[in-house]
Amino acid sequence: MISREEIVIRISIVTGGSKGFGLALVNRLLSRGDHVYTAARSASPISHPKLTHTQVDLTDEEAAAKWIQDSLTPQTLADADDILLVNNAGMVTPIKRVGQGGQDTLHQHYKLNLVIPILLSHMFAKQTQSFNGKKTIVHLSSGAAKNPYKGWSAYCSSKAGLDMFMRTFHEEQQDEAHPINTFSFSPGTIDTDMQGKFGSHQNKTLNK
Repeated sequence: MISREEIVIRISIVTGGSKGFGLALVNRLLSRGDHVYTAARSASPISHPKLTHTQVDLTDEEAAAKWIQDSLTPQTLADADDILLVNNAGMVTPIKRVGQGGQDTLHQHYKLNLVIPILLSHMFAKQTQSFNGKKTIVHLSSGAAKNPYKGWSAYCSSKAGLDMFMRTFHEEQQDEAHPINTFSFSPGTIDTDMQGKFGSHQNKTLNK
């Protein structure tokens, strides 16, 4: 008989887990036995006994906060050995030069790409402060965080801002009693809807 000490209970929390890279990651986490909590605007195309998917607009700060609170209940923390948060959700639009486009889209962009990942990281740290198991936060970065591209001022700056937040967060965790491991991960070019928008914009730019 396998004892409780031999079983590792992993809890993984993923934003934007209904398609693209996020969906592939969710499938991988489920295949290794994780209990996975996901949030996205669209429904999940998969069903699994260890998957809890919530349809939510992650630019709604109150809804996003409630979702992570519901995912990190005291009972969940008591049962878990390993907790992971992946800030995967993001948007590329507006692909506009500074001075073009509308304010509403720009505001939504920074909320989803920068404000919400910071909010979720803050709440994760707060709710798991006394948790002495393994804790990890990963956010999806991009080469655009370091390199400027015409029309991508919002995307480049939001990714750069989140990278600096994670670097600062990492420094703060060094003297914590139960530190959180923090990583920025840039997956490179992958076949997703977002990458398709990048490619389409690049082709139009090159053909002008």
